[in-house]
Amino acid sequence: MVYIQLPYPQISPEQAANFLYLIFYLFRNAVEYILETTVFTGHMWYAATYGDAISFMFALSIVYLIMELFSFGKRMVKTLLILSWIILFLTLLISKLLL
Repeated sequence: MVYIQLPYPQISPEQAANFLYLIFYLFRNAVEYILETTVFTGHMWYAATYGDAISFMFALSIVYLIMELFSFGKRMVKTLLILSWIILFLTLLISKLLL
């Protein structure tokens, strides 16, 4: 039996970075839209601000999960991640209560 190995497409680092940015940008816009239509109706600035924060925290969570798979630097990143999520939700709650 003869196996034919097809060549892998060459992806430059710039193309990979642009693809990751596209995914992040689409996710950020989706979170911002959800916040605009549910939590911050009529307050687009808050939705944009918290959309950016939630997207950034989501990206940090993904990095943490990848690091968890390889198990290095867990304790420091885990503590920072937990504190960041707590601060984010507290500020979200406080800003919603003050509107």
